[in-house]
Amino acid sequence: MQYCFGMCKMTNIFERDKKASPSSLEIDFVEFLEFLCRIAFIKFQGSELEETLTLDNKIEYVLDDLLPLIG
Repeated sequence: MQYCFGMCKMTNIFERDKKASPSSLEIDFVEFLEFLCRIAFIKFQGSELEETLTLDNKIEYVLDDLLPLIG
């Protein structure tokens, strides 16, 4: 999961400016969507469903697991 989070982050040109740069633990909505896609891809990697499911179906399975946790 740490790998997925790190890879979803976009390049930040204000990285050295503490006032203009968001926290390294905050992500934008677009980054969040990429994070979900990366989790779904890695979750099914090496399984028998890897080739048969499309990415959107993999994301549905991940969301089915995550959404009950937040109600």
